[in-house]
Amino acid sequence: MEQVGASYLLVLEDLGSDELKAAAAHYLSTGRFFPTPGDLRSAAMDLRRISFGIPAPLEAWAQVQNALRHVPGVACEVGQRLLDACAGKADRAYYDAVNAHGAHEDVCDDCRRGGYREVYSHELVERTVRLLGGREALMTGNPAADRKQFIDAYREIVDRELERLSLLPEVQKFLEQHQGANARLRMADLARKLTVEA
Repeated sequence: MEQVGASYLLVLEDLGSDELKAAAAHYLSTGRFFPTPGDLRSAAMDLRRISFGIPAPLEAWAQVQNALRHVPGVACEVGQRLLDACAGKADRAYYDAVNAHGAHEDVCDDCRRGGYREVYSHELVERTVRLLGGREALMTGNPAADRKQFIDAYREIVDRELERLSLLPEVQKFLEQHQGANARLRMADLARKLTVEA
């Protein structure tokens, strides 16, 4: 029995008590048998996924289709004064005021130009679009193929991210320690192959 308790502790100790209670309630509400440690961890990860607000694949695709939106500009106090100075000017004075405002926007951390931009509600949607070459490259004029390509890539990215987030701390530590060693082994293997081929 002590070994069973140790298994639960090993798999669940990084979860907070509230998260673990919610996961147990979520799991037990389905009417299944008594949960294993893996069942409880899986239920907790399902709840995390929901709490992260990760859009479903078709919701994400809808965001891609409607991503171009007009975003209003933002001006700090100085930027607004420079913008106001543009009003009522004519000819050379107008262009000087516009240039002064533009120069300020280029260096100010608070000011942001308005205009049309791609806006996504979740970073994973934006990351998928970026990895596929951007929205322009993704939208080829073949809606069915575009949708399929995006959804396949999006599912893979979401699955990979959720897998990474659900790793036990011990597993994360192991992977971090062995990433460097594995990279060195791959480079040595590649060098050996190149030597044999030459």
